Amino acid sequence: MLNTRLSSKLNQNCGRLLPMPLKDAAPTALGLRIAGRRREIKMTQETLATKAGVTKGAVSQWETGDVTNLRLPHLFKVADALGVEPRWLALDEPPKLAKRGTVHDKIAKLAERIADLPSDQQKLLLDIFRAQRPGRSRDRSIP
Repeated sequence: MLNTRLSSKLNQNCGRLLPMPLKDAAPTALGLRIAGRRREIKMTQETLATKAGVTKGAVSQWETGDVTNLRLPHLFKVADALGVEPRWLALDEPPKLAKRGTVHDKIAKLAERIADLPSDQQKLLLDIFRAQRPGRSRDRSIP
């Protein structure tokens, strides 16, 4: 458990115990990493909230330790918005920075842009690609 004290409250609707943070809770390690990285990249709480699909108040509560249970979908959205790995954000395990712009991502973006071109320009690009393949002039295996 993180370094906050938790009390339990009985949820009357489903009869199970839910963790409820105490009001005097100190910022958690998770909250400190969120706030630190957000400031490092000069992002406001409001911008982070928008990118994570939550309210500014939720971001503030995560950072101050008022709420310590960041839901998994939000963890991934926050990590993506901050450009960090979710594992680093949640557990402080390396690597910190997320890998961006992999070859696969670049090819996918290029394919999207080519698909938006008129057909005559697509054909011209395919001819150029075919001509660049060593030892294979006019290879028809490329669609």
